[in-house]
Amino acid sequence: MAAVTAVPLVLLGGGQSAAADPTLTCRTGVPVFTTRTNGDLAIYQHEEPENGQVVWSQGQVRGTQWFGKTLAGPDGVVYSIPTDGSLKRFRWNGTGWDGAGVPIGQGWQRFTQAQYRNLVTVDETGRIYAVDAAGALRAYLWDNTSQTWANAAGDVVATGWGQYDLITAAGAGVIYARKPTGQLIRFRYHAESQRFVQRDKQVDTGWDGFIRVFSPGADILYGVTEDGDLLWYRYLEASDEWVGGDNQGVQVGSAWDNEVDTTAMSDACKLSPNPFPSRVTVPLDNLAPTRALLGKNGVPQYFYVDGYGRVVHGKQVGTDPRTVQLAPFAETNNTKTPAAVLGSGDRLQTFVLGQDGETRTGTESADWLSWSAPSSLGGWTPGPANFVRGSDNLVRGFAVDSAGALWSRWQAAVDGPLLPWVKLGGTNLTQDFTVVRSGTAFEILVRNSSGTLVVAKNTGTTLGTWRTVGGGTITDRPAAVVNPDGKLQVYARRADGLLHTQRETTSGFPGTWSAIAGVSVVGSPAATVHGNGGIRLAVRATDSYVYVTAQSAPGSTTYDAWTALADGVSGSRSPSDTEPTLITVGGGQVLITFRDANEISYYYQSTPTSFARSGNGGYTGGSRR
Repeated sequence: MAAVTAVPLVLLGGGQSAAADPTLTCRTGVPVFTTRTNGDLAIYQHEEPENGQVVWSQGQVRGTQWFGKTLAGPDGVVYSIPTDGSLKRFRWNGTGWDGAGVPIGQGWQRFTQAQYRNLVTVDETGRIYAVDAAGALRAYLWDNTSQTWANAAGDVVATGWGQYDLITAAGAGVIYARKPTGQLIRFRYHAESQRFVQRDKQVDTGWDGFIRVFSPGADILYGVTEDGDLLWYRYLEASDEWVGGDNQGVQVGSAWDNEVDTTAMSDACKLSPNPFPSRVTVPLDNLAPTRALLGKNGVPQYFYVDGYGRVVHGKQVGTDPRTVQLAPFAETNNTKTPAAVLGSGDRLQTFVLGQDGETRTGTESADWLSWSAPSSLGGWTPGPANFVRGSDNLVRGFAVDSAGALWSRWQAAVDGPLLPWVKLGGTNLTQDFTVVRSGTAFEILVRNSSGTLVVAKNTGTTLGTWRTVGGGTITDRPAAVVNPDGKLQVYARRADGLLHTQRETTSGFPGTWSAIAGVSVVGSPAATVHGNGGIRLAVRATDSYVYVTAQSAPGSTTYDAWTALADGVSGSRSPSDTEPTLITVGGGQVLITFRDANEISYYYQSTPTSFARSGNGGYTGGSRR
């Protein structure tokens, strides 16, 4: 790198005071790196980035042969993408370069082309964000200590970014994206929790006049116009306004149109605090209900968290529902009820909440004999996420955060990665929620903080209007099934200790609960539709036994008398320390499972004769010791 003196650019006067909240701090001077058509790299220092006053140091050429694409990161790191598509990492220490550039990647030549060179940027944390040829936004993180990428292919954090022609990072996870028509859209991504704290926020228009936009962080933007004017802006996230009360910008220079690239140290300015979620601590709950679903060939599968915080997987291996092989897997420090879906190749994928509030996922091996190491899905939620597979075979997850808002993440393509968490909406929601598939959409049923049951339909990325299930408050988590007409039948325990139900009509919920009397209920109910189209229910009662009932006939408003669950052969009953889980299995029969405080699992399946009847009939099963 040759070091020579360069003539400085023409700089103009002007300035604007910056907001004081949140706290803004900047280096004494912000290093601005520019490259020229002859390959020279020059460095300028803007001494007043906080307010846009024109105080610059004289620029000096600090390198040659900088052809291709140049972009700056934090702490003096500068990346070069030569025309051969390699990615090289340099570091400017303030007076010189720390050695020669280190090659750390290949295949980056897309961003040396004129139409794509504004689609790569580096944020305050050092993450490189780039829009690939398919329009996906990918995040790359280089660990200079280990000399490795966290994911060399990049984590897909969004799709549909082919609509933008420029992106620039302006803080920790803050990304501004410009549409060709000039709209400026703001995002804030928190990589640790894998949440989009802000998404699709249009903050301005008229930005199509800039040929380059760069930032030193802290929502401070510099734009270079086609005439070479350099304009300074600062956006205030909390108040959703630009410093100065308008979006005209402050001119801080001219003749900047002769540069090929202009980029600034991405952490030269910082804000504190940033609006990021906080980690939560979730206590061990090894008596949360078991998750049950049908795996390969319709074989019942089970998942729960044991007293060591491990995930236990159970697989039925015979026709007797009690012939279940149980084996723990995954690490300790898990809690609550896992979620699970049957995925590609008939392999199961599990999702479990850690005691650190982080959701982790694991996938069955191709031979169904082992599990992948758990990988993080972030979240940072006080309760478990519920993951389901839609009619389009895409997996979707739902969770409620500590503030009572509903979040979701989903696959953009079958077998593709789950995109980050985005907020769907809602306020004052609790962890008592249920998700049921309804055609191509999902119905989300949640007990809010006042005890009222509310329901909203999620279609794609849109959450519909919340519908209130009137008639008073409920306790615990609701259960629901979708009737043949697409309307919901909901079940919930109320303050009187009885199970109650409402059926949605074309006019909405009637607002009156009907009690299914006969047993005092503890906790949340379980419901499913069995072979003849009727609904079966299971609850844990105050005597600790599980009781079952069914609609007298499909669509009926009456239910059979509650019956304590017992083995149809021996007549024995077993107490439960968990709420029951109820699913429909092959042939339209139903299967019920629960556990006791000694972590003994119990499995009961309705007999064919009972299935033929509309009532409860008999069950076979018992414990698996």
